[in-house]
Amino acid sequence: MRFFGLVALLLVSAACTDGQVASDAAVFPDAAVADVVIADAETFDDAEAFDHAETFDDAETLADAETSVDALADAETFADAEIAQDAAELDAAELDAAEPDAEINDAGRDAGRDAGRDAGSDAGRDAGLDAGSDAGSLDANVPMPDPAMSFFVTSTGNAPNGGNYGGITGADSLCQNLAVAVGAGTRTWQAYLSLSENFPPSVYVHAKNRIGLGPWFNYFGAQIAADVMSLHLNGLDSALIYTELGTIVAPADHDIMTGSDELGDARNDTCANWTDGTDTNTGFVGHADWSLPPSTGNRSWNSSHRALGCSQATLLSTAGSGRIYCFAID
Repeated sequence: MRFFGLVALLLVSAACTDGQVASDAAVFPDAAVADVVIADAETFDDAEAFDHAETFDDAETLADAETSVDALADAETFADAEIAQDAAELDAAELDAAEPDAEINDAGRDAGRDAGRDAGSDAGRDAGLDAGSDAGSLDANVPMPDPAMSFFVTSTGNAPNGGNYGGITGADSLCQNLAVAVGAGTRTWQAYLSLSENFPPSVYVHAKNRIGLGPWFNYFGAQIAADVMSLHLNGLDSALIYTELGTIVAPADHDIMTGSDELGDARNDTCANWTDGTDTNTGFVGHADWSLPPSTGNRSWNSSHRALGCSQATLLSTAGSGRIYCFAID
């Protein structure tokens, strides 16, 4: 009995050993496969890690490249901004530098115009010429005479100075300035006045020798005389006598200072050679309307009678105001 139990025990042990071997044999192939799978998994992880690493490096490289491009663009923008700022500052500096020149030019132009106008009003012939041609001092409301005009009687008297014109040169300046005012200042104008040797400069000067050779033309371009001889032998037709403004002389103001006889020679009645505005001396006058009706007593355009004195009040009392004749000598 005991023998059969021992045999059974041995049989059971053998069976267990064979089962363990069979079990190990069945599991081993899977284990080997598992090892391979594990190895593959580790390789796969390494590959993915490598790919990730390369991708990360590529990303960093791309980011660095984009940063470089952005930096370059920023640098170019900054350079352009600096260039634009420099250009703006240069333009501003040039504008500031140009403004004083413009102010200087404006000041020079204004000074030249004012000087020309003053010269045309107060100075002699040359200043008057400059004023007439350059100063722009002509009155737009004053009609311009014919360009040929070379004779006129003054449009105003010599108030308040009467027969005192500041001498013969002052009378010439009066003629010149009136001509300038109507755009005729390019000619040289002189007064039809004689000088007596009884007053400084103590020499006779005849009016007929102060007016050029002729011919002469009035405001409207009509000839008044061909030469000195015809002017004095034939006389000056009153219908041709006009002022520098194209107006006629009223009968109540027809006395025109000349200090001359009918031939244009000097008399002694010259208001002390045109320096006296009192009644100490006298002056000889002609009548601007001498040939117009009624002509009784109107002897001549240049020599009609002696004035009672040389003051403005006395001249006015005898139909005068100190007007004179003006001739262009060129």
